[in-house]
Amino acid sequence: MGTYRFWPTVVAVMACAVFPVTPVHADIDQQIQDVQSQLSQLQQQAAAAAEQVNDATLEWQEAQQAVTAKQAELATTQQAMTTQQQNLNQVVSQIYRNGGIDPTLLVLASDRPSDLLATLDTARIIASEQNGALERTVATEQQMVRDEAALAKAENQADKARNRIIDAKAAIDEKVAESTALLSQLQVEQQRILAEQLAQQQQQQADQAEEAVQQVEQLPDSTTKPVVEYAIKQVGKPFKQGAAGPDDFDSSGLTKAAWGESGVRLPHSVQKQFNATERVDITGLQPGDIVFLYGTGEHAGLYTGDGYFVHAKSPRDGVVYEKLFTNEFMSQFAGAGRPKV
Repeated sequence: MGTYRFWPTVVAVMACAVFPVTPVHADIDQQIQDVQSQLSQLQQQAAAAAEQVNDATLEWQEAQQAVTAKQAELATTQQAMTTQQQNLNQVVSQIYRNGGIDPTLLVLASDRPSDLLATLDTARIIASEQNGALERTVATEQQMVRDEAALAKAENQADKARNRIIDAKAAIDEKVAESTALLSQLQVEQQRILAEQLAQQQQQQADQAEEAVQQVEQLPDSTTKPVVEYAIKQVGKPFKQGAAGPDDFDSSGLTKAAWGESGVRLPHSVQKQFNATERVDITGLQPGDIVFLYGTGEHAGLYTGDGYFVHAKSPRDGVVYEKLFTNEFMSQFAGAGRPKV
């Protein structure tokens, strides 16, 4: 019979930290980050608890099988005991029936009294042996009953341990569900806020772009007028790496397409545009000049005048119209260039 442990790690599951749902903070992005971190830990705990449930279930099943096997063994022993009892009863009945002697034995030993005595002794010996066997079987049965009780107790303890783990996992799963629901709510709220901000930003950019278009229209005809006008009209279109219009752009694709409006062919590469243009000092920028940010081969935009420029900023922002002379861009300013017309 194996020794059944009752999963000491049950204690670990029962004692594992189940995080409370994070209260709402002012910063929704931080809330989402906190809940995501909390959810990740809870999911790890749930996975560990699931493994412990599986192992505890196996322990419980093994205990059940041991009880079933012992019960079958006990039934066999009880059957043997019944047979032995019946045999003993027959021998005793033969000895004591009709004055204690089986008539058959009397006939066999009628000529010699000594044979009769021997026969009686033999019968008594047989009865004694049957009785001894029966006593041993009874002792075996009693031990097996004790073993069955011990195994049943082990099975009960294993079942309780398994149920404790299942309850602990259920508590974790409930927290996972709560955190998942909270995360979903926060993400919906985040998307709503972002949508509002994006709408405001797009409207602001559209207003700025419209103002810029009006300013461009007032400019005298020149080579750069259609360049600037084209760039401004792309505001709001999406960013796509490797694209040069007409529906989406990357940074050098926008400057290439804009200058193409004046018949100037530029390479679709920030570094090659930097190499192909004449250097311009930042104090001498004119509409149509290309500004380079984050290194000479990283990012390009088109200066539109009055301190603004248009650039395909990022996959998130798309083509935007922004102030150039800000800390964000001036700290990353790498130079400016003017295409050769």
